[in-house]
Amino acid sequence: MNLRIPCLFFANLLASGTGMPQTTADAYAARGSRSFEEGLYADARKDLEAAVKLDRTQVEALILLVRIHLIEKDYDGAADLLIPLAQSPSADAESRMLLAYTLEKKGDFRLAAALLELSIDIITWGGDATYAAAARARIKLGDYERAATLCERGMESSPNSDRLLRVYASLPADVIGKRIADRLAKLSGEKDGGAARIVLGRILSAIDAGAVPNARESATRLLAEAAAREPENISAQYNLGRLERLAWHTVDAKRSLEKALSLNPDDDLRTLIQTQLALAELASGDENAAERSFRSALDSNRRCSQPSADAALEYVRFLNLRSRDDEAKKLLTEISRWDLGAAEEFLASGQAAPPESNR
Repeated sequence: MNLRIPCLFFANLLASGTGMPQTTADAYAARGSRSFEEGLYADARKDLEAAVKLDRTQVEALILLVRIHLIEKDYDGAADLLIPLAQSPSADAESRMLLAYTLEKKGDFRLAAALLELSIDIITWGGDATYAAAARARIKLGDYERAATLCERGMESSPNSDRLLRVYASLPADVIGKRIADRLAKLSGEKDGGAARIVLGRILSAIDAGAVPNARESATRLLAEAAAREPENISAQYNLGRLERLAWHTVDAKRSLEKALSLNPDDDLRTLIQTQLALAELASGDENAAERSFRSALDSNRRCSQPSADAALEYVRFLNLRSRDDEAKKLLTEISRWDLGAAEEFLASGQAAPPESNR
């Protein structure tokens, strides 16, 4: 007879002092994580709080609990959890990033900027999201030159980031105009500069015409030059197709984007290309092809280590405009777990109903 299982059962009874085996912190954390993934935030909160109460080293449970506070816009509650964590040996880049985001929401832009720039300069974590958040905080403080520098540095490592592009384009026209004039002058003397042409072409395609005369024409020229000089450069082909789509040159856009796809991009860039192709197909009136491309983009996006909220939100817009509300809400809930800030901005724009939960 195997006495091991009964002995373990009675040992648990004695340890609990309650007559019933205790649920471990790990079990609470696992159950809370599952509920969080399903969007059941009230259930998740109970289990995650229990896990953290039993074991303060349950950092993953604590971070999920913070995210629930942020989803519920309880920034004080999030800060109360994050500040001790950020000061502890268990602190990591994600906890500091979340604290900076929370401080930004609370209006403490100076401290938020300092924490975000620490992440950039020392921790090197967060990609374009960290640069964009730091630049936004600097804009709030009126430090436009520093904000522009942060955007430009971010674009060096994330040249296809629409998030950084939006922040950069929000800078005052005189700041943008001077910096672009300097970069154009420097670029005119370079024989290569393919990457620089792509980044500058993207910036020119996004800014207000008042900041730089003939901005769209200059963007087209720079991106066409980059694509012609390096026909196998996936980013060049993608950005040229993106600009052609924005100019309603749908046939040219699809040709450039399909060329980019044929060059076997990684999942990050494949997501962006397929999303732009979906938008081009939509503009040409082929909704079925557009949806296939949106779905392919979403599949690629889910394989990325840092999924693109911007790309997935284009599919949410597509679903909303066709009154497919349940599908849109489900996808928006998923996106909020990737990038809560992007999901909040989308909701604030009035383009979607809030993600579903059992709150």
